[in-house]
Amino acid sequence: MFGPIIRSKLNGIDVLIVILIVAGCSCISPKKASERQIYDPKADGTGALDLSLEKAQQSGKHVLLSMGANWCSDSQKMYDIFTTNPEIQNELESHYVLTMVDVNDRSGRRRNQALIDRLSVSPEQGIPIILVLDQDGRLLNVDPSERLKDSDHAYPEKVLAYLKKWSGTSTHIQY
Repeated sequence: MFGPIIRSKLNGIDVLIVILIVAGCSCISPKKASERQIYDPKADGTGALDLSLEKAQQSGKHVLLSMGANWCSDSQKMYDIFTTNPEIQNELESHYVLTMVDVNDRSGRRRNQALIDRLSVSPEQGIPIILVLDQDGRLLNVDPSERLKDSDHAYPEKVLAYLKKWSGTSTHIQY
């Protein structure tokens, strides 16, 4: 394992310590997706959306609202595709104000219920719920059948086509 020069300078205990450190580092796993806090559990969703709408008005963009929960693997994976796929990132940065709102209900009470009611959405049907609002706060994808499904993160081309459709940048909608 160690070359002759290194071996001659280390005693048995030193070698054991080095082995334990190397083995320990290889066993450390990155944070589980459910431990990442992509949604702020203390944030006021209504206030966050209102702030995003102000930014959208100033920048001429739409708001892309992701309503989900930190424990939800689909919410985590959708966030990952929003933040790691270069084409999707570009589309988001060019045409949207991304807003993440926690709608977790595992504590016995649904978070941000007022916003859920305001937008007439049903997290019980699956999360994340991806909504597009214009600068005036009008929901554009009113019909649930026009929304991304919670598992569509597996199809980056579908997510990109969806974003282009609602931003108005797509000339050919294949969605």
